[in-house]
Amino acid sequence: LGDVYKRQGENNAAWKAGARRALVSGAVAEGTIAGRTCAWKQWTDFNSGRDPFLSWTSEEGRAAEEDRLLDWVAHLAFTLGRKASTIKNKVSNIAVRHIEEVGVHPTDGMPRLRRALRTLKRLSGPTRRKFPAAPPLLRQTRRLVRRRGWSARDQVIWRAVVSVGFNFMLRCGG
Repeated sequence: LGDVYKRQGENNAAWKAGARRALVSGAVAEGTIAGRTCAWKQWTDFNSGRDPFLSWTSEEGRAAEEDRLLDWVAHLAFTLGRKASTIKNKVSNIAVRHIEEVGVHPTDGMPRLRRALRTLKRLSGPTRRKFPAAPPLLRQTRRLVRRRGWSARDQVIWRAVVSVGFNFMLRCGG
């Protein structure tokens, strides 16, 4: 949360504002801060000159702001080729920035945005998992090398390479 403890002689209003900001922002990792900063920069670049903060006073205004977010999601997905999980993360980072700065969650009440994110996830297909190179797989490769008639020297080299790879989290794609 940073240094939010009040010091002697510190302005009370400034301290309260800083304490509220620290509580709302939470204790986040540096990587999270970098991701949020990157998403916000991309969002502001996309809006080029428009106020990046979403705000509305009527249903038509909400629909227009939802359209603006949908345009950005379409740009990320179809122009830049970002994956559904990346886009969802970026939209979430924009929402967090709004909550921190304005105090309002902008994507609440945006059903078309939620549907768009679900559609992108569905279009991306099933998640491709990585399978660990477990000991049974290592034993199988050892048997295969023996059956192929490799020399003892080549078998030792192969075993060393596979063992080092296994010990350093070698994974095979599925």
